[in-house]
Amino acid sequence: YLKIAACEQLEALSTLSEEEWGNVGARQQELTTTFQSIRNIPKAIYTKLENRWQVAEKVLQHRHSQMAQLQQWRQLEQIAANQVISHEESPQAQQQGEILCLDLEILLGLETPADFQKQRLNYQIGRMSESMLSRKEQRQIEPQALKAFKQWYRLPLTDAAYQVQNPRIQAAIKALKAQQGLLETAATPATSFEAPVSESEVTVLPSPD
Repeated sequence: YLKIAACEQLEALSTLSEEEWGNVGARQQELTTTFQSIRNIPKAIYTKLENRWQVAEKVLQHRHSQMAQLQQWRQLEQIAANQVISHEESPQAQQQGEILCLDLEILLGLETPADFQKQRLNYQIGRMSESMLSRKEQRQIEPQALKAFKQWYRLPLTDAAYQVQNPRIQAAIKALKAQQGLLETAATPATSFEAPVSESEVTVLPSPD
């Protein structure tokens, strides 16, 4: 039956790689049109194939979500690749980085290094007293975490600050990927967060007057 072939092809879409994913949406729509147009078959077979189709759709929807998440990681990877180590001390940038680390550790339920436990306690008390987050915002872990990662990678940190904060950021990245089910597998290729370059290794354009 053509309906069986449509099921098989829909199931196969979920196995495609990241590089092959661009045309999946259009192909899924084509298969859906074909599947729904075939009706003149025995009821028992029709019901069985409908159930099979629904399962395949759920699997594919999950894969769509994974690919969308992976695309967000690719965007973050590009930002990380442009991170630059500053030769000038910036207490403000260092403090912002520490706060972002704390935000991520609290958000993702991670342990904070012993040297920063007191800072975390004070920070949490401050957040509670200011009622900074609504209940809805508290549930939006993924967008909050990705926003914090982007902010951190754009900070002009010194090498010393980077060496202290980067392990905490990498632990948070790993934790969020684990929550998303995106730890590296054959189906979800690895993302890479390379060490940043020094200011002396890049060309800095002058600021406009």
